[in-house]
Amino acid sequence: ELLRWLFRIESSLVLPGVTLTLFSGVVQSHQMYGTFRHAPRHVKSALHLMLVFAVWWVIMDRSSQKSLLGNEYYGDGDDDLFASSSSGVTSGGYYDEKKIVARRLANIVSCLFLVILYGIMVLKPGMA
Repeated sequence: ELLRWLFRIESSLVLPGVTLTLFSGVVQSHQMYGTFRHAPRHVKSALHLMLVFAVWWVIMDRSSQKSLLGNEYYGDGDDDLFASSSSGVTSGGYYDEKKIVARRLANIVSCLFLVILYGIMVLKPGMA
């Protein structure tokens, strides 16, 4: 139940947050530079990256969440999901290992989006 609740909270925060940030960024660049087209490269790059992240999150991250939520877990409540034996059964029950790996990869890619976004914001590529 905790996993379902966390995924539901994430769903209600991530996409609206990214959408509002994109809208705010476009409006602010329009106010500061006349049009989005005339905004500096780092501003456009950051907003484009956020748009790509939003698409990534909707397609890949959400599908990996749904695949884990649809997976029933049978065990004694132990949260050690990765201590698997040769039979695929963990010490507390079992999960589909491929779904866990897919979810972990989706989280790593999401984190890389954030690292790249912060890099753009701090380094401001294209500034003379």
